[in-house]
Amino acid sequence: MSSAYWNAFLNKFDPIMILEQSRWEMESIKSDKAEIKIIYKKAQSPAILKMFKEDDIWKVGLTESFWTRK
Repeated sequence: MSSAYWNAFLNKFDPIMILEQSRWEMESIKSDKAEIKIIYKKAQSPAILKMFKEDDIWKVGLTESFWTRK
């Protein structure tokens, strides 16, 4: 199941769009969490990259990765 998820992600993810055609801005940073705003030049709203530090290791994901299910 994880391989299917990852393969579907790679089919839709364009690293050039994120790395070369987007602007990155620090939103907030604390000792155990940080947020980075990624603004694609054609997007109506930014993506928020969330980072959490657990056991001295930074873990990264988009906002959707850390939302609780309702």
